[in-house]
Formats: sequence, C-alpha cells, structure tokens
Amino acid sequence: MERTRGARSAVVLGGVVAAAALSVTAWQPASAAPQADTAQADTAQAAELPPGLKDAVRRDLGISPQEYLERAHSARAVAGESQRLRNRDPQAFGAAWLAQDGTPIIAVTTATAAQEVRDAGFTPALVPATAKDSAPRTAAPRVLQLKASPIGGDEYITGAGPIAQWPGYTSCSLGFTAVDSAGEPYAISAGHCDPEPAAAGIAGASGVYLHDAPGFRDSTRIGRFDASTLSVGPEYLDYSVIAIDSGAPGSLAEPQVHGSGADRLAITGVASPAVVGTPVCKSGASSAYTCGEVLAADETVPVEDADGVVVGRVRGFITSVCTLSGDSGGPMFSGTAALGIVSASDFEDPQGCGIAPSGDDGPMTIGVPVRKILDAVNAGPGEDLALRTASNPGPPIPAGDGGGGVPGVPAGSLASVGAS
Repeated sequence: MERTRGARSAVVLGGVVAAAALSVTAWQPASAAPQADTAQADTAQAAELPPGLKDAVRRDLGISPQEYLERAHSARAVAGESQRLRNRDPQAFGAAWLAQDGTPIIAVTTATAAQEVRDAGFTPALVPATAKDSAPRTAAPRVLQLKASPIGGDEYITGAGPIAQWPGYTSCSLGFTAVDSAGEPYAISAGHCDPEPAAAGIAGASGVYLHDAPGFRDSTRIGRFDASTLSVGPEYLDYSVIAIDSGAPGSLAEPQVHGSGADRLAITGVASPAVVGTPVCKSGASSAYTCGEVLAADETVPVEDADGVVVGRVRGFITSVCTLSGDSGGPMFSGTAALGIVSASDFEDPQGCGIAPSGDDGPMTIGVPVRKILDAVNAGPGEDLALRTASNPGPPIPAGDGGGGVPGVPAGSLASVGAS
C-alpha cells in the first residue's frame, strides 16, 4: 500500500469445501535420494538466510527456517505435479494445497488420478466433481485497503509533476530488480503508486526518488515510471515498471531484497503462488520482513475509494502476510523464489505487525504474481523484461550523472500498459 489518500477494496472469497481424504499419511517422495539432497541443501541454505527473515519465519509462521524452505520446495513440487495432472485430464484435477503440518495434498475426482498422485509420491484427496477447483481456505470475506497517510515512508517517494512543485509525496516500496534484453535496468513495484499512470513511459512521467534528505525536495532521483497499470481487464493487475536512471546506486541492480538493517536476501528464481498453504514472506519499507501463507491462489478484488465507490479491481493471490502503509510494491517470496509484489491489505497500521496471523483473525494481503506481470509487460512487440536472480544477475547500472537525461523521457523500450 502506498502512503497517500486511501482507497478500500473488498474481497469475496469462495466457500470452503471439505475434502474427504483418500489416504492421510505423512508425505513420502517417490525418490528418497533427491529428497535427502534437497533436505541437506535446505539445511545449508537456512543457515544463510538473513537474521531478520529467520525471526519473521519463527514469529509469523511458527516453524523453523529449514521448515520454511522445505515447505516452499514442497509447494513448487506439488504445483508441478498438479499442472501435469491438469494438462492430462482437467476434469480429474481438483485442487492442491499444503496441510497445516506442511503435507502437500492434491485433490482429484477419480480413483485413477488418486493412484497417480500416490505413485508420484504425494498424498491424494478424493473430492466430488462438484468440488473441482476448491481447496480449504482460512480466509473470510473482508475489506482490503490501498492505505494512505500524508507523509511518506523510507524506500522511494514520488509525486505528480516536478518535485519542486509537490505539495507532498507518495511513499511505496521497490520490488524486484529487472533487466531487459538491451541491459537496461528496471525495478517492479505497484501500479497504484504512480500518481500519473497515463504519463508512464512518455515525457512527463512521474519521477522516482530516494528519500535520503531532510527536505524531500532535495531527494535523489533514481528513475521514472515507464509502465503502470491498475484494474485493466482481463487480468486486472496492479503493477508498475520503473526505469532506473544511469548513475543510480549500484544496489538497484542487485538480485536481492532488503529487510531491515544490513539484511539482504538473494533471489534465486521465480515461482507461482498456485498452492494454498505455501509459505510466503515479504519485505517492505514500513514493516520489513513479515510472513504468512497463501490463503487463495487466484482472486479478483473490487477496489473502492475512500467514499466506498468502486473504482476498479485487482486480481492476485490472497495471503495472511501483514503489510502496512508504504509497503505497496514490496517483494513477496517463498523460500528464495520471487512470487509477486504487495498490492493491498486490511491490516490496521496503528496495530503494527507485532502479532502472528491466526486464521480469520489474522491480517490479509493481496499480492500480484510476478509471472503475470512479466507476461503482461512482455506481451508487447520486442519486449523482453526478466527478473535479476543470483544465477542471472544481468549487467550493472551504466555510469552517469544520475540525472537520467531529461526527466520523464524514457531511455528504455517499455511502453505504458494502461491505467485506471
């Protein structure tokens, strides 16, 4: 959520369908040797996670850092098997989720498909055909908000027109760093953070600044909005692409996300938030690391303004992650794989994030899947935007005076995707 005037969004989730388990046993993979290798890798990787993220995992999820990584890997594995079943027989596949103890469950509508699931090393659940595409959810209908306040946070600030004329500013969080095929640097954030989305990618596009000076008008410009979209059908995504100026800080080209203090987490890949129960954490300017679980994999959220008038919709995955004003656009990840960016939340800022989520009483945040963002951006001719990862970091930011040329004139090749 950005820190400006607020808007509210109401989300209505589907009903809970109780699945009759065909077998309820501890998950045993089809191949024990690869699983043992993965467990060893998880142990080593858990020791290297940032201290702040470890604390958030223990506090918010009640599990160890190693269990967090194991469940993230399980979610990706069950998502892959689910996709295989869906491709083979769409009518036989029901849903997939992680049980409370982390066991990956695949619900199917036929005994034959259940045996396939068991043979693949997963736990099947047999559900009626009428329960297809349903999974247990702990999310109740509630109101989400694109939150606001008159002053900003500490990650990046923006406003309409030249900074010298701003009466105030919007504060949001940078998401994942990205690069195009020409080596131009970008960052991904939330679309509703752009105060002038119609100008994205053309002369007059809103500038993006680091709030690193006592007076915000002296802040350092790092880029400008090159593409912004909010509530544009049929996907109804909420995202922006920020073109990074030449001469901007080199950290803006790192395949990492920042928590608090010196904490850094290296992003190793991209995953889809397709499995209910997947552990997910986020980093944001206001609340640093917080964690929760995926409650619903694909929901469309009506967005209302402060007067309760519907102004659009956002589509994404619902989580129990706590996010506060200023966290909009921040990165959401599972294990060390990128999932999406923060869009909106129902959590009350004065309460902070000092409590663990607890079912329907916990916080709720909607995230926008990063794969859908990349698909939307790259649908244009000649576009080729990719996230920077530890294995594919991309080139550094070109040297320059940090001015990025004429403010608002795009140096990259991306075009405005649309706006509400």
